Amino acid sequence: MAFIRVDPVQVQVRTDWFTGRPREITWGAPPDDPFLSLVEDATKVKVEEWYDAMLRVCDVAAALRLRPLADPERKLALTLQVHDTAAPWNDGCWRVETADGLVQVEPGTGEPDMTLAATTLAPLFNGFLAPSAAALAGLVQPRNEEVLASADALFATLYPPFCADGF
Repeated sequence: MAFIRVDPVQVQVRTDWFTGRPREITWGAPPDDPFLSLVEDATKVKVEEWYDAMLRVCDVAAALRLRPLADPERKLALTLQVHDTAAPWNDGCWRVETADGLVQVEPGTGEPDMTLAATTLAPLFNGFLAPSAAALAGLVQPRNEEVLASADALFATLYPPFCADGF
């Protein structure tokens, strides 16, 4: 028998009213949780995903400068055209360059490599949505596949986003 350490605050147990045995056990876990690999029959486990974290990038330049890189050794250069009617200071072209683990962000000029709305930037920023998946949904418009690969590398995360608290 194996035991799994789970935060008791996140666990809910529903029992059968007659026998008192657990009927359903629910807990919040990140998408990369290893639980399914630990059960004998993963088909009997019901997995539900929901996304209720709220995020708004209020300062594009500052946010991108401070965002950790999944691969700090990789050099990237990308010009993003961000459309943001709610925060006009974000609206425009931003040149993003990475080197030596640092991110430089400056107002950009010329043709953008990728165009997106501020509402799309937020899930890219926290890693919930990859730029390549956003492109399939028509949420970003990359100039070419090479740009899309660079954007995927820029917005890659080591771990998927997870928030145990609901709002």
